[in-house]
Amino acid sequence: MEKLDSQETKAWQELMVDYAYDSDDWNEARGQLLQLLKIDHRDASEADLRSYLSCCAESVGSVHPLPDLKETVNDFYLRYGMENSSKNRELIKFVRIKIATLHLTMSIGNSEIFFCPAF
Repeated sequence: MEKLDSQETKAWQELMVDYAYDSDDWNEARGQLLQLLKIDHRDASEADLRSYLSCCAESVGSVHPLPDLKETVNDFYLRYGMENSSKNRELIKFVRIKIATLHLTMSIGNSEIFFCPAF
């Protein structure tokens, strides 16, 4: 969260005070969620990340001992995904360019190969 602008940092700080987790827990959980999204080629806004993490923290807030927030995020994501995330448009653009390059390369000879990507 160190690379966020002051407005985003303040929003995170306001969220964190409502839960029993410390800033390190939130940083680790945010990093875990970003990693899971990256693996799935997805993106989410900071507001959506905060909303998702607060939902995870809220869901286990009455459990004792308090579960690790990072693990809770991992479990939730693997079970439910993240509805408010979107496909990474830059990655899709990159893949389409690669496919077009591959199609062009294969078409140079007299044998045309048709490839239809599932996008």
